[in-house]
Amino acid sequence: MSSIQNTLVPLLLLGSFAFGTQPEPSATPELSADESPGAKNPATENPVAKIADAYIAATLVDRNLERSGALLHDDVSFIDPTAEVWGPGPAAKGVRGREEFLALQKSWKIESSSFELITGFESGPYALRMGKISWKAEGAPAFENIAFAMMLKIEEGRIRSRVDFGDYDELIPGVPSNTEELKAIGLEFLEAYGSFDAGTMGELYTDTVRFTEVHPQGVTVQGRAQVLAYLKAVNAGITDLQLKLEPAVVSYQHVLYTGSARFEFDTNGPDAPGGARPVEVPFWVLLKVVDGEIVEQRDFTGLDHLAACLRSEG
Repeated sequence: MSSIQNTLVPLLLLGSFAFGTQPEPSATPELSADESPGAKNPATENPVAKIADAYIAATLVDRNLERSGALLHDDVSFIDPTAEVWGPGPAAKGVRGREEFLALQKSWKIESSSFELITGFESGPYALRMGKISWKAEGAPAFENIAFAMMLKIEEGRIRSRVDFGDYDELIPGVPSNTEELKAIGLEFLEAYGSFDAGTMGELYTDTVRFTEVHPQGVTVQGRAQVLAYLKAVNAGITDLQLKLEPAVVSYQHVLYTGSARFEFDTNGPDAPGGARPVEVPFWVLLKVVDGEIVEQRDFTGLDHLAACLRSEG
């Protein structure tokens, strides 16, 4: 990994690679085979993946709050921004603390639920999972095959934060849906993002747009000019960027794209011999759109996958 320590880190090469280090895996409790579904998730030996999958199995499949509660950090935080369609309740506002979060889940009175994993990856302490969720709450109609994503952060072998996004818009009668507007804005932005068309990106951003690269060290930049300058700098070292993304969750001001990013970069720096190498990594983009403008952007990259690629090639 030393060959990239002095390289200007291009777009998508996030987190630990910018500092020449990789995050240490968190300690993890022993998990029995039935606690970790592992379906369609190849990273079963990753401790972060094991904890995430055990938690999802206990929470969304078995509805075992005792088992899922044991995997929560004492100071866990939870929020589902897309839950605003149900009203300004605690899920949309967020809760903190294990007991508070468990009490919120009990208040939902879920009688049955299931989750089909479609895709997911890990990036340091983060685990991202996207699939289809079905559930039936007491006294409410059943909802089936709803697009749903969960973003988990693992610390000290426990779930430290959980952020959900669900495709809820069309589930609530009388609630206006802006799905088509979100998709149109998202598509225009991604086309500009892939070619770094700063003019179009700037037109879609608000003056106070907030950009975050989600990774162990965390990078957050705020303000249109500042975000564009940052992205221009980190984008300078790559060529042939191809974003292969599809809208996965589109609901209440949010659109989540999942897929991959393929690009070429020179790990030895622009002036060193050896040439560029192609890399393809898992990549998600989350946009928050208010009144037709992007107010927030979060990028997620499969750093663990990238590290494996670099080790195998170098």
